[in-house]
Amino acid sequence: YKVADYCYSMLDKCSGKEYETFRTLLVDLLNYGAHSQKFTGYKTDMLVNSDLTDSQKTWGTSDDPELGTVQKITEDLIDPAVVWKGGSLVLNDRIEMRFKLETDNIEGLRVQIECKSGKWNIPASQFASIGNNQYYVYFRGLNAAQMRETVSLTVMNGDTAVSNTATYSIESYAYSKQNDTAVAGLAELVKAMMKYGDAAAAYITN
Repeated sequence: YKVADYCYSMLDKCSGKEYETFRTLLVDLLNYGAHSQKFTGYKTDMLVNSDLTDSQKTWGTSDDPELGTVQKITEDLIDPAVVWKGGSLVLNDRIEMRFKLETDNIEGLRVQIECKSGKWNIPASQFASIGNNQYYVYFRGLNAAQMRETVSLTVMNGDTAVSNTATYSIESYAYSKQNDTAVAGLAELVKAMMKYGDAAAAYITN
C-alpha cells in the first residue's frame, strides 16, 4: 500500500465542496511528496502528484505561504557552560529538527524541549558527536500541523540550566531557505512543505 493510493482514493470519494479542507490537505501532501522526490532524486520519473487531474490540481494551495521566524539560537544572554551553535532541518525521509551545541563535557546533561503540545528530554547519550566539542541533537516530536509552532530548548544539568534558551520552528527554517539558490530544489521544497503543514493545521481545526 502507498500513501499515494490512499490520497487518490480519498480524492475520488471526497470530491464534494464539503470536503474542501481535506481535499486541499491531500493535494498539498502529494505536491510536497513530489518536491521531496525532486530534492532527493528519488524516482523523479514517477512523481507522486503526476496522476492528479486538472480539476484536482486546483484543490491544492496555489499561493506561496507567508513565512516568519522565531529563531533565537546563537544569542548569548548569559555566560553558559553549553553554547548553541545553530539550528536546521534534516529533509531526507522525514522532517527532523537538528541543533548544534558546544560544550567541554556532556556528562549528566539533557536537552529540555518544550512547545504548546508537550515537553521532551533528550539525554546526553543521544547527542551525536561531530568533533571539536560539538554535538548534534535531533528532535522529531512535531506533526505536520505543527510546522509553525515554536520550540524552546534549554540544556539542563539536573535542575540547573547550563545554556541559554534557544527558540526555533520548522517555519523558521523555511523562512531562511524560501529564496535559496545554492541548493537545487530547496526553496520550492520548503514552500511545498509549509503549504502541506498549513493544510494539515486547517484540516485539524476545521
